[in-house]
Amino acid sequence: MALIGVGLVAACSSTKSHSPTESDIAQVITDKQILVFDATSLLASSQELKPALKAVISQNLNHIAVLENFLETAIPTPSSLPTTSIDLAAVTSRCAVFSTSHLIVACRSSDPELSRIMAQISASEMQHHALLTGLLS
Repeated sequence: MALIGVGLVAACSSTKSHSPTESDIAQVITDKQILVFDATSLLASSQELKPALKAVISQNLNHIAVLENFLETAIPTPSSLPTTSIDLAAVTSRCAVFSTSHLIVACRSSDPELSRIMAQISASEMQHHALLTGLLS
């Protein structure tokens, strides 16, 4: 656990170059909206996946709600969501990618509250990655 903390401090100390803009936060929200859409699409594929996917969906919806507080205007759900089917491996991988990129947003924030929230979201996304990795065959 201490190594993770050291890694986070090192990552933040080297990337704090500018504060995230509303467009950065809006992109995080859009990323999460697409992830929720993809995870929802996978729900019907297997009873075994349902509990984990429901947790991922619920937590990402909570993240979106919290992040919307940092925007002047709410971000609508994208009208053009991907039409190609996505598998569990792709959703799992996306959680890890989001964790890394969203940690960078946390590190760049000069707003301590936004930084804390983004770091927590990043940690949650890595937990989602671990949870879903355990379900891959």
